[in-house]
Amino acid sequence: MKLVRLLAVTALSGGALLGGSGVFAAENPATVTTNGTVSYIPADDNNDETKDPEPDTPGGEVTVPPTQTGAFAVAYAPNFDFGQHEITTKNATYEAKALEFDLVSNNGKGKRAHFAQVRDLRGDSTKGWDLKVAQTSDFVNSSSTLTGAQINLSNATSDNGTTSNDVAINSEAQSVLSASNGNGKGLSSVLWGTANDLIDKDGQKVNPSVTLTVPGSSEKKQGTYNATLTWTLESVPN
Repeated sequence: MKLVRLLAVTALSGGALLGGSGVFAAENPATVTTNGTVSYIPADDNNDETKDPEPDTPGGEVTVPPTQTGAFAVAYAPNFDFGQHEITTKNATYEAKALEFDLVSNNGKGKRAHFAQVRDLRGDSTKGWDLKVAQTSDFVNSSSTLTGAQINLSNATSDNGTTSNDVAINSEAQSVLSASNGNGKGLSSVLWGTANDLIDKDGQKVNPSVTLTVPGSSEKKQGTYNATLTWTLESVPN
């Protein structure tokens, strides 16, 4: 009984009873506000972020070495190696050797389809960009030119809200990957084919989505022919 009386006194001292139920009216809650903050600075001009465009490929993720550093840059642009072939007077088409990179998880190598990558860390949603490619020199071996030889990129796909294109590369700069205002932030890639599309040919993996066509009538001499490709990244609008 002493305990019951003590509780009753305590309840009566805390506020008015509602309908004799023993439930009390809540007082108005007191509120305060606090702040959370985070700050950013422009990305460093030495930024070298890249990514594996096909990280789920069997064998594991690969490490992509940056082609160009900077907050707004061509993060990666591929070389095209079309292998070694016998001299012929027939029209010919050659597939490019697959790209090869170090695996992240071990000391092995990973094969990838050809791709290009753009890094946009400007933090400006009012600007997009356009990546273009042009062949700025013919395939030349000393004084010999592989007249009419042309690189073709097909089966293009892209990510990050960007637009990709198939191109027959020539001396005119053509768009291969572009982003409208507000898109293409961070890292964006265009792939020509996929790792699953690579085929075995002459004991190596080649990419049927990247080919070199060579007319039979073009002069061919023993040795290696080299051409230069120029990749240009433009801000849109400038």
